[in-house]
Amino acid sequence: FATTALAVRALKKWATPEQAERAEKRVAAARGWLLKARAVDTEDRVFRLFGLKAAGADERDVAAAAWDVLKTQRADGGWGQLDALPS
Repeated sequence: FATTALAVRALKKWATPEQAERAEKRVAAARGWLLKARAVDTEDRVFRLFGLKAAGADERDVAAAAWDVLKTQRADGGWGQLDALPS
């Protein structure tokens, strides 16, 4: 998830005008993957959210990804790196 999110940001920021069409196809493919892939830990959930936002996903999909992060927040306000670990 982290690699995909960072790659999307790089493509959006650094693709030249000549590369724009190819870059957008790859961003669309990444968006599709991010929408389908299941996050298994906190890092995955956070970078899935970042990636969907960067890739221009629908606001409903971004909000759902944000909820996936928020619903794993602990009573102390933090998150565990893994679901079984403390904050």
